[in-house]
Amino acid sequence: MERMVQYYKRMIKYRSTAYPELMFLNDYLLVRTCMRIFQAVVGAALLSLSEAVAAARDKRRKRPTQARTQDDIMLGAPKKLTEAETLEVLPTERGADGATGLPYLLAAEGDLSTQGWPTCAHIRSTLAREWMVMRRLGMDVNGRAGDAGVYIELMKYARAHLPVGDTVSCVQCTTQRRKDNSFIFIEYLQEDGSPIRYVGHFQYFVMAEFKTANGFNIAEGMDVPAEPLRLGVVNLFKCDTVRTPGVRPPDPELGRPPEFLTVRSLIPTGQNRETSAYEGLWVVDLQTVNTQLVPTRPVNGRRYFMTANKASGRLKRVKP
Repeated sequence: MERMVQYYKRMIKYRSTAYPELMFLNDYLLVRTCMRIFQAVVGAALLSLSEAVAAARDKRRKRPTQARTQDDIMLGAPKKLTEAETLEVLPTERGADGATGLPYLLAAEGDLSTQGWPTCAHIRSTLAREWMVMRRLGMDVNGRAGDAGVYIELMKYARAHLPVGDTVSCVQCTTQRRKDNSFIFIEYLQEDGSPIRYVGHFQYFVMAEFKTANGFNIAEGMDVPAEPLRLGVVNLFKCDTVRTPGVRPPDPELGRPPEFLTVRSLIPTGQNRETSAYEGLWVVDLQTVNTQLVPTRPVNGRRYFMTANKASGRLKRVKP
């Protein structure tokens, strides 16, 4: 901000006695036009701000720019899941807090069929669709064996990238000391079209790969091999929006989420669902998560969160 103010002063100093904003705007547009003409003449490509920043960083590091691939989404060394964690991702039955796990994610997200995963969207009954997905994943359902030669390979990670460029961690990450970037915002639409909002707390990240004994990795009814899924296992908590001066309201048309949120308690307990904010342990597709949250310290039993991309997340610097 200070640099921009100095830039503004240099353009209007001693040059105008009235309407300095028009003087600045004319000069600024003239400078931009001249730069575009110059770049076009010399054949230089016009870069966006993010591309220019990335190019400058790579030049400083003396290494070429490399586009991020799908393999770069999961960070760190992979680990095997524990028996309990495997049951959280591939549950054999519905949990007490509702439908969770990879089978229920596939049954609810029909678009994942474009990535080669069985969603059984043609089945109308929700429960029957979930059971069919479980069988397609090689899981036994109600005494009936799953598809032969099919299994899901799972590997666990402690850090990951979101599609918006943010780096997130989980409660199992031991390298984060002074900041907490393990919270996200998730919004679902109910049947009547009204939104229901949650604060998600990452427990760990999972790479799920669909495998078949013949090596083709094609699920029944699919035409292409299944692509690896990057998943996050999160504790979900119902949240409330906080209206305060300087905070803009959410705008569905612009895709702007609430900017200030609060949760009664972040302790997963077995309280009455009507009074508890905890909604259970859920599996989410990282490609659908686009909002990171910066938390405050607990205040009177509550936690407050600010929505911000690429924020520092330093707890000691954030105040409600």
